[in-house]
Amino acid sequence: MQDTMKSIISTSGREASVRRYRALIEKLGLEDEVAYSKFSSDVADVDSKVDPAVFTAAIRESCLGGAISKDIKALVIPFCDELHETALEVQSVNTIVNKNGILKGYNTDAFGFRQCIESAIDVEVKTGIIYGYGGVTLVATHVLKSLGINDIYITGRNLDKAKDRAEELGVSLWSREMCMDLKDKPYIFVNASPVTDSKLESADNFLDSITCCDTSLPRLVFDHELSGEYLIEFTTRHNIKHVKGMEMYVPQMKKQWVLFLEGKASATDIEKALDDLI
Repeated sequence: MQDTMKSIISTSGREASVRRYRALIEKLGLEDEVAYSKFSSDVADVDSKVDPAVFTAAIRESCLGGAISKDIKALVIPFCDELHETALEVQSVNTIVNKNGILKGYNTDAFGFRQCIESAIDVEVKTGIIYGYGGVTLVATHVLKSLGINDIYITGRNLDKAKDRAEELGVSLWSREMCMDLKDKPYIFVNASPVTDSKLESADNFLDSITCCDTSLPRLVFDHELSGEYLIEFTTRHNIKHVKGMEMYVPQMKKQWVLFLEGKASATDIEKALDDLI
């Protein structure tokens, strides 16, 4: 296994992220204390996915913490010693901090999503439609409920999978019939699926759910994707407020690094350095 001493390791390790976070560490003058790297293991992971047991063992052995981008956000939970209340409620961990051998799991995705939605909503909204049924849907459902948006519907390419996720989360399955109830009511639409960099017509149920069969349009659209050019074009054409995934990514990233570098740099310095690097 790679040398993980004083490291912060990531299951993703995108080139742009690696460059940014190494620059952050250098900007804060911590290059002799902290390293940032993509996690790698000599263990053959099933289906090329990171083994949550191996990943958390590496953090416990010698790392400051670990960042989790996908795949194992729920699977690492049994290997954490403690969970922050949000991670416990969402049952998803994207940040693990090693506190003297005690692994504590956090979910900074929820923090970022709540912050960007709260700042964007300009009217009272009681209804939300979520397209997708993966890990982002867990976070979105939790945050929308915490904001008093309790009338939530889930949809996606596969309505059977959407139905299972809706039942699991105690919300409703989207249907064309329910759209009539939304006429003249403000609602929020959340895209939690990687479909908006292609023509929206190619994603089953997407246009029907975002327009609700032309009976209504959302007051606000959030796209988890960082680019999502086709959804940007759609919201611009219909004069709908659009919240880009970057508006969630930035606050969650700041929160994550404040947790990683606690005791090594102030929150103000970390946030300012990241602003300069983004």
